[in-house]
Amino acid sequence: MNACITLFSAVGIAVLAGSSSARADMSFDQRQAASGLGKILAWEAPCGYKIDQSSLKNYYQKIGLSTPEAFDYVSTEETYDQEEHGNPSASDCTMAVTTARASGLLGK
Repeated sequence: MNACITLFSAVGIAVLAGSSSARADMSFDQRQAASGLGKILAWEAPCGYKIDQSSLKNYYQKIGLSTPEAFDYVSTEETYDQEEHGNPSASDCTMAVTTARASGLLGK
């Protein structure tokens, strides 16, 4: 039993260390942008809007998130929002759509 706890603790520490390392490679502004982008992507289906994939590619590169570290950060944020928060509220959807539109990400 103690061996299992030790193994899980070691794995947890390794995951956290990897996450911290990825965050250290990103600026504060990049982390904020990645977090917001994760929400926009996570809430696409529940809020009923569509992201234009070509615009997403251009935006993602333009704001400096096209690195493995940033990809991991955005994906983690997206998964966290979907699994931990459930469905967004009407206000969350309004803010997500408005931000996606202002960022040029909203599809038709």
